[in-house]
Amino acid sequence: MIETRQIHKREDVTIEVVHDNSALNPIYLRIHSKKEALEVNIARQDFPFLMHMLNVTYTDTH
Repeated sequence: MIETRQIHKREDVTIEVVHDNSALNPIYLRIHSKKEALEVNIARQDFPFLMHMLNVTYTDTH
């Protein structure tokens, strides 16, 4: 198993992305704040679409 992990922290929010090449859905996204938490596994084939949607949203809001 090869796992890579990236973590971003800002005040009360933590965003974590884990890539585990031995898992069926190898991309794991976790977003935590003091009030809420979101944890999802993302299939490799869905990841480009998610990135595109996030990029469009970022561009539209800046």
